[in-house]
Amino acid sequence: MRRQLDRLPKPFTPAGSPSPRAGRGTHPTALGRLLLSLFLVGSGLGVVASSGPPAGLDPSFDMGAGPDDLVEKIVVLPDGRILLGGYFRQFNGVVRPGIVRLLADGRVDTSFDPGPGPDAGIYDIAFQSNGKLIVVGDFTSFAGQPRSHIARLETNGALDLSFDAGPGVSSWDYPVVISTAVQSDDKIVIGGFFTSVGISPLSYVARLLKDGAVDGSFKLRLPEGSFDGVMSVIKLPGDSFYIAGQFTTVNNTARTAIARLQPDGSLDGGFVPNLAAPRTLVSAAVQADGKVVIAGRFSSVDGQSRTNVARLQADGKLDATFQPGSGLDDQATAVVLQPDGKAIMGGFFTTYNGVARSRIARLNLDGSLDTSFDPGTGISGGADPGVLALAVQPDGKVLVAGDFTHYNGTERKGLLRLRGSPPVIPAKPFRLEVGGRRPDGKFELRVAGEAGRLYTVEGSANLRDWGTVGQVTGGAQPVVFVDDTAAGLPQRSYRAWTP
Repeated sequence: MRRQLDRLPKPFTPAGSPSPRAGRGTHPTALGRLLLSLFLVGSGLGVVASSGPPAGLDPSFDMGAGPDDLVEKIVVLPDGRILLGGYFRQFNGVVRPGIVRLLADGRVDTSFDPGPGPDAGIYDIAFQSNGKLIVVGDFTSFAGQPRSHIARLETNGALDLSFDAGPGVSSWDYPVVISTAVQSDDKIVIGGFFTSVGISPLSYVARLLKDGAVDGSFKLRLPEGSFDGVMSVIKLPGDSFYIAGQFTTVNNTARTAIARLQPDGSLDGGFVPNLAAPRTLVSAAVQADGKVVIAGRFSSVDGQSRTNVARLQADGKLDATFQPGSGLDDQATAVVLQPDGKAIMGGFFTTYNGVARSRIARLNLDGSLDTSFDPGTGISGGADPGVLALAVQPDGKVLVAGDFTHYNGTERKGLLRLRGSPPVIPAKPFRLEVGGRRPDGKFELRVAGEAGRLYTVEGSANLRDWGTVGQVTGGAQPVVFVDDTAAGLPQRSYRAWTP
């Protein structure tokens, strides 16, 4: 399957130890030992471990032969395991039709087994509050049971027989559910290319009750169009959500390619975008400040040139502070955000703002290309080389899936992991202060640091030769430390470090 709308008929055609910490004192005589690269983070300090080039392959991810067909979805679980959905039937020689769970190092997690699985592909995966999985795609059966494009799985991968959407979705052409999101009450919003759900005429988007029945109270309606569809459903805090895709009207109101909806499906009038033809959005990502990075196929936003990538403000207007230059020469099909706000894009493009970036790139907060993330020759090989799915792990590593056989000249079939950029780890603010000389001639110090953490204090008379003068364990309040070796010395410099 492809999310390349301009290359295929609507909608798709099937395809076969802990890091040390460092502290720096605020007194001029207190120096810091830098055990790792040191960064200023707010009012405190933080450390980050070096992991090599951020766009370099992660050698710790060993998937063996990997998937035997396309991966369409990547979900990183809280425990570090990884869920994949797609068209594959095996993963590294292990039979896992359509869905597989991996351990953090890329090996198959044998405790998750879908059995015969779906008869076609899985496009998206979401979770209900009980941990069960909602899977959607273009399948019509799962584990031998009729399941039209949506199914629910137990936490071990087996089909949940208590969930049955009945006839499921259908259309006059090729029905498929591409995206899903679960609201806090376990109701399920689905989007894709379809014109009915069960016996209800519902085009491209619908909501199901937690048992799979159609939710008739859902107010969202899109009119049926020849080439319309919903490519992304993105849930927001509070259960409101975005839909993105190819459409021009939502709830009888003009909305082009992206709309924001209230939890009940009514249109949010506070978000009014203005995109120019051909106006198709395949992917979007919402920042913490409410701004939305969008990618797909379009030529302008609010009358300003923006080629296939832009950022919208929370009200839908163009964010002019995000400057992508000439943008992407082809569409991006996946956009994910790092914790620092940088956007990673994957798709079928080969340049970004005129700079070669073969199907994957990272953008700075202002929309400029992040040149520190250089994939070299990037994604290549395959029938139609491109990236279909991305995910950023909590440790900053980046999972990439799609139609490819090589990455920067190294064989990687359909799935890989990049080193990425480890997040800055905030550390407790640390201070080493000299309280002055005592009547007995010794120097008194005050150490303020993380409670329970051991700090080694070193002293020097010349800032060149250093020796340990003692150790202090941090407490809730600054700890007083006396340098017994300083009596009689005219001056003394100090530094402290912690493992």
